[in-house]
Amino acid sequence: MDSKLSTTILEDIRNLPFYNLNDIEFYFELAKDKSPSNKHLSSNGLSDWLENISKNKDFKSLDCKYYTDAHFNNLSNRIKQSVEFSLLHLNIRSLNANHAKLCQFLQLLETEFDVIILSEIWTYNIDSYTNILKGYTFIYDLPIDTSIGGIGIFVRNTFQIKEISSLKISTSAKSKIENVWLEISKSEKFKYVIGGIYRHPNNDIKTFQANLEATIEEIARRKIPCNIAGDLNIDLIKCNSHGDTKAYIDSIVTTGFMPVITLPTRITSRSATLIDHIYYYEGKNMKRDISIKSGNLTVELTDHLSNYIFIINESTSRGCHNNNNRPLIRLFNEKNRSNFVKDIRDIKWGKLYESTEVNEAYNYFSSHIMRSFDYNFKPTKLSRQRACDKKWITPGLKRSSMVKNKLYKIWLKSRSSDDELKYKQYKHLFKK
Repeated sequence: MDSKLSTTILEDIRNLPFYNLNDIEFYFELAKDKSPSNKHLSSNGLSDWLENISKNKDFKSLDCKYYTDAHFNNLSNRIKQSVEFSLLHLNIRSLNANHAKLCQFLQLLETEFDVIILSEIWTYNIDSYTNILKGYTFIYDLPIDTSIGGIGIFVRNTFQIKEISSLKISTSAKSKIENVWLEISKSEKFKYVIGGIYRHPNNDIKTFQANLEATIEEIARRKIPCNIAGDLNIDLIKCNSHGDTKAYIDSIVTTGFMPVITLPTRITSRSATLIDHIYYYEGKNMKRDISIKSGNLTVELTDHLSNYIFIINESTSRGCHNNNNRPLIRLFNEKNRSNFVKDIRDIKWGKLYESTEVNEAYNYFSSHIMRSFDYNFKPTKLSRQRACDKKWITPGLKRSSMVKNKLYKIWLKSRSSDDELKYKQYKHLFKK
């Protein structure tokens, strides 16, 4: 190998994250002893309780789980042909501080969500980040008297978007919130109401409940399917132990809205709470064969897990991506290059030297080279995953993120007090 090329490759490797850490240091950096016990990761009977108080058949089939990015990609690839609508929610804890992490996180996922809702976007430099996700429109609501809080919604440009001001909930000293309400549509028969809410902590639940009830009752009268997502700072795990929380969930469910996230979304070494919510209202979808997939992604982007919902139309089978948006590329892999070299060798170059005209000889040379090139490096559509790639997301960066996310899932489940033993158990994750 050329020495200059070897030096360049070595410099690129040294620039990768965690290069200067050995395997043990890398493990300790990513899997510090903060994990909760397994009991924190159950829904603590929330699913069963919701099923008992609701007549909605979907509660019985709801299967909310934790997923790494790799497991999530396997799931989404299996069901992508029948996904009608997809939504992702994440408490970003300052878009200004974490926008690069957000872009890197989305690069790991092979799903281009229809709607991405970010809570706690904070007020810093928001206008600078309205275009960070190509192909999306950003609508947001910021707090008035503080920099902390706020809600933002990215909607794919394949939808028509209309903001619904009549649904907006007013903020007050007793119930401080930011919220955005949209109607998105592709046709008269394909409409969704989307709500994004950030409710500030330590506010009165009853006041918020009353305000939200009025909004969702209006949505129910419209009979349009609806998804509401956000960080509401109400721990649904306390449904059996806290009166105000129980009354709040009762009011949500009896109005026809279904909480689809039933596992803790913010996990620390001492607690696990379900404060990031997604609600689904079927509306006109009740007449169709619709099912739901939902869960939490164990990707450590902030101190909250991200949450998602897929609305699946079982009676249809359509792709969730538009192939026309993917450019044509040529694949210069080893096989194609070898075939190209072989074809060049097989060309009868003797005829080139038999020509007495320079232009004729050049045309012979050029036409054979281009014909062989086009045959061996045929244009093909860029893959769906690569079509959304950003050039600064290197393969090394992706692999580091995937390893970190696997370790984070281990951290969430349980950990041995013997870190050295735990490292040996999971050392296969570090193989180069």
